[in-house]
Amino acid sequence: MRIGHNISIRGWLPWGLLLGLVVALGALFPQGMLARGIYVVTRNLVSWYTVYGYPGYLTMTGKNVVVRYRPGDQADAGLVLAGAEEYYGRVMADFGVSPTGRVPVVVYPTATSLNNSFGWAGDLNAMGAYWAGVIRVVAPSTWIDVGSPQVERDIFFDEGPMAHELTHFAVDELTGGNCPRWLQEGLAQWEEMQLTGFQLPPPDSGTWYSMDDLSNHFDSLTDQSAAYYQSLAAVTYMYKHFGPDQVTNLLHRLRAGESMEQAMSGTLGEKPADFAVQYQKFAAANLD
Repeated sequence: MRIGHNISIRGWLPWGLLLGLVVALGALFPQGMLARGIYVVTRNLVSWYTVYGYPGYLTMTGKNVVVRYRPGDQADAGLVLAGAEEYYGRVMADFGVSPTGRVPVVVYPTATSLNNSFGWAGDLNAMGAYWAGVIRVVAPSTWIDVGSPQVERDIFFDEGPMAHELTHFAVDELTGGNCPRWLQEGLAQWEEMQLTGFQLPPPDSGTWYSMDDLSNHFDSLTDQSAAYYQSLAAVTYMYKHFGPDQVTNLLHRLRAGESMEQAMSGTLGEKPADFAVQYQKFAAANLD
């Protein structure tokens, strides 16, 4: 499962000091730009530390991506770099963003070490995660064991997390962090499906969460499979019923600081409650 939580990171930086600095810097921004300014500063600081910090990590640099990895994981780092470069151009073009620097990617030797970097529970099984301008992935050799470099490359390109996590980066870049989790996850799954054909199977539970639950409690919902499925269903409805241009317009409205309700009403002509009814009907009739 791909996971792209926008959450606090623990374990490798004195974040209390960092956040205090960020809040102080945010006070310099005009009132309407305060939240966006604080987030942009946070993101830039996290990205800078990822590229220049991480004591003991080595660096592998590509055209658009810079990978940090532990000694001994060079082959994994090379595969991650190749996968990121493979999808970078298409993802950024699809969302109309042109990042000014290379995207930082950190390769963790195990899922446990990735979990620990976020303070997640030890039994959470994530291939990748995104937060504040940085992509984090588990070394491909941890979950791919085929004995053939070419087959390993094919599996990683088709089933790995790079297209998904790069989409999180692109959407975050476009909206300045003003994007609800369900929309982030839906867009990441949609783009991944277009590029690789990968799609999570529908859940067995039949659970349907309200828009309020998806918007405000996404990461704490009991049935994460249902939450991810609903986010993809909602975005698929957007693309199929309203078209890509309207999805883009919605994201630009979020970038301008509108709420999700304002952006949705202004581009789709539906308030969240009406949208929820319509996309669930669409999913029942069109999705397996």
